[in-house]
Amino acid sequence: MNHGLGNVLTYEECLKEYNKQIRSNNYLFLIKKCCGYGFLFPFNKEATLQELYRFIGYEIKPSKPIHLYLSHQLMHLNQEIPHLDTSIETYLKDPIRNRNIKPLYKLPDPVVYEIYLDDGHHSDCRAIFG
Repeated sequence: MNHGLGNVLTYEECLKEYNKQIRSNNYLFLIKKCCGYGFLFPFNKEATLQELYRFIGYEIKPSKPIHLYLSHQLMHLNQEIPHLDTSIETYLKDPIRNRNIKPLYKLPDPVVYEIYLDDGHHSDCRAIFG
């Protein structure tokens, strides 16, 4: 990035601007696996649920199909996020589903949602989260 001739932003300034962009255009998810591993994952609000599965797959490179859940309770009930061509924003704003997902942190921290990931490597995943 360049703000005028010869005025190059520092890495920290670029990172701060990038973080602002991520929060305005994306949902932030903490993707949790039953082994305790988790990672922060920004996902564009306009992207579809099918793309959510695909991009998380790019991140973790699974050897088996993955399953994503909005809560531990839904994981236990085997009610995964569907593989639909619906935008993540539309899906999360649905009043029936909205009651199942709550921000992980309190304001003024960024809104981050948890998604539970079963990548097929742990047969007892549904029992571990809680």
